[in-house]
Amino acid sequence: MAALAPLTIPALLAARAVTWPAHGYLWLEDGESKERLLTYPALERRVAAIAAGLSRRARKGDRILILLPLGLDYISAILGTAAAGMIGVPVYPPDPANQMMGLAQVKSILDDSAPSVGLTSAGIAGLVEAAGRIEPDIAALPWVTLDDIEAAHVGASLHCQGEPDDVAVLLYTSGSTGTPKGVMLSHANLIETAGAMAADCRLTPQSSMCVWLPGYHVSGLFAGIILPLWVGATMVS
Repeated sequence: MAALAPLTIPALLAARAVTWPAHGYLWLEDGESKERLLTYPALERRVAAIAAGLSRRARKGDRILILLPLGLDYISAILGTAAAGMIGVPVYPPDPANQMMGLAQVKSILDDSAPSVGLTSAGIAGLVEAAGRIEPDIAALPWVTLDDIEAAHVGASLHCQGEPDDVAVLLYTSGSTGTPKGVMLSHANLIETAGAMAADCRLTPQSSMCVWLPGYHVSGLFAGIILPLWVGATMVS
């Protein structure tokens, strides 16, 4: 595959929606056979709606706390935040079985990243509300669900906000051995690393790709989300 000029995430998505419209992200909801396919054109529409909604609530360069379980919503939120010219800050939702440890991680990342908005889903909005009763700073953050933001901005157009060197994601370590530490990843970092991975593995749009790495992990972000987008292939996860 010929090398691409430096791009932003939304520009790359817009290109893939045209060149490989039947490809995208295939999510196995039960881990085996219950499939949901989000094609690149459908993803482009979701990302455009999310970006439009966030642009009404925050400014370019603001941090957006993304509190979502892994899945197609998570992928859409990461790319939608980048398309808005903002910085996604993904955080794993607290495990109800070990809620206090999970809340401590969310609180630490919230304090360090100073997000303007929290992005979640209707499915876990109750968890966010419960967390806010324990940690007032979580409750004080303005929250919006993907369901509401997409419903309000159906038909929005995708605009390629920002430059390749703008930060797209602020990714934190797990905090299992200390305070979570953030790493800033620009659009160019993400795309160029994915390009190098694709070249090393000789991937093409017809390649069969599968990933088990979580998207909260740097390897999962690159291999599971950005790599298939760069290649134009379908990723199964």
